[in-house]
Amino acid sequence: MEKPRVLILSSGPDHLLREICAGIEEEGVPFEVLPPESGAAGSLAEAAARRSPLEVGVGLDRTGLTIVHHSKLPAGKPVSRTETPTPQAARRAGHDAARVVTGVPLTPKENPS
Repeated sequence: MEKPRVLILSSGPDHLLREICAGIEEEGVPFEVLPPESGAAGSLAEAAARRSPLEVGVGLDRTGLTIVHHSKLPAGKPVSRTETPTPQAARRAGHDAARVVTGVPLTPKENPS
C-alpha cells in the first residue's frame, strides 16, 4: 500500500520550496517532493494531485507562483493560488495543502497595509 502524502512538483526556487514543505510539516501532514519538473504551477499541481494518495498536490513554477490543487476539483480551479513569491506566502500555501487533508479551515490571507 502506498504511503499517504501530499505530493509537490517544483521547478521553482529552493527557498520557496523549503517554506512550502515547512508549512505542510507544521500541520503534521506527510509530504514528498518529487524530482524537479518544468511547467506551469497549475499543471504541476494538477499532476501532483492526481498522483497523490491524499489527492492533494502542490505546484511551484520558476516564477514562484504556487498552486494547491485537489484531484476532485476541475482543472484550473485550484484550492489556492499564491502569486506573491515570498517565504511567508509559500509557507501559507503549504499550510493550505495540509489543511485540505485534515479538514481544518484554510489560513486567511494577510491584508496588505
